[in-house]
Amino acid sequence: MKTSSTQVTQIVKQAPLTNYLSRPLSNQDIPHFQQLFFNMVISNGLPFSFAENPETRELFRFCIPAIKLPSAKALSGSVLKDTSKDLIKNIITTAQKDLNGVTAAFDGWTNVRSEHLFGVVFITSEGKSLTWGAKDISSERSKTCDVISHIKDIMDQAHKHQINIKCFVSDSAGEYAAARY
Repeated sequence: MKTSSTQVTQIVKQAPLTNYLSRPLSNQDIPHFQQLFFNMVISNGLPFSFAENPETRELFRFCIPAIKLPSAKALSGSVLKDTSKDLIKNIITTAQKDLNGVTAAFDGWTNVRSEHLFGVVFITSEGKSLTWGAKDISSERSKTCDVISHIKDIMDQAHKHQINIKCFVSDSAGEYAAARY
């Protein structure tokens, strides 16, 4: 018995795989890509000039030719401002949602440029730290009345944003300890 087999060859035209590896970014994708690139630069402790490094650009041009890297100026300008605004919104929203109230912890220190700073961190009832801010107080004399003024500012800002502060915590520095009374 003889069997015959018929082979049918069908030619299908397909786009090359490389067409799917790289695509131009849409107008909605560009800010998202810049944000992701910014986060990568910051989380790796890289300077903004990393984006303009010829080797960096060559790597991205090789891997993803359709993507244009943001410049160092864009990263330090509009991308940084947008990121900061988003971060502040997230901090405020997180603090507002804490129905038990937050703890405001503050301290003073001197940075590497010998500036005297006053910093505030909100700690949620779940233990999450939210950096509220730091202020250069180099021009002040670190008196109790200055500390009280900063605490009142924190309270006013929190009230404005409908954030419930349950308590304040500081170290035992003289001006901070005296502000308790």
